[in-house]
Amino acid sequence: MDAWVLALAAIAGAIVLAVLIARWVRGRSQMGTESQMATYRTLHIASLAAPALRGGLTEAAATRSVKYLRGLLSVEALAVTDRFSTLAFDGTGDKQRELAVEHAEPALDSGTAVVIGSDQARAVSEMFRSGIAAPLTSDEVVIGALVAYSATPAGPAMMRAVEE
Repeated sequence: MDAWVLALAAIAGAIVLAVLIARWVRGRSQMGTESQMATYRTLHIASLAAPALRGGLTEAAATRSVKYLRGLLSVEALAVTDRFSTLAFDGTGDKQRELAVEHAEPALDSGTAVVIGSDQARAVSEMFRSGIAAPLTSDEVVIGALVAYSATPAGPAMMRAVEE
């Protein structure tokens, strides 16, 4: 009789454990839809990049934030410039990082985002097909630019993402 009691207790314990595991797994999947989780991941990455830049557009701040911003934009390379130099560069083509300031000039002068043509983008790396340069402003004054390079042609979605 003791063997039957132990067997029933073991079965009951296994059932309770299975129910607890099922609830735990179900609870994790109910943290949000895939769209909500994507939004959360995007906001999280932005929150990692933003604090460094709040103190001003410096080489140290740009260096701390450029990797996060590149990941957020899903581009092959990203540069942060001021009006005179490339403050930070992350990704393919870093040996040609100073070209980013040249590519940023139209955005710096006009205060609007501009498309970087394939010939200019290829000067940074043969794999690039396009880029976008968007002005960075502080109190409505253009102080620098974000320059994103991509292996695919620039489209409206990339333009909007870099502008934002």
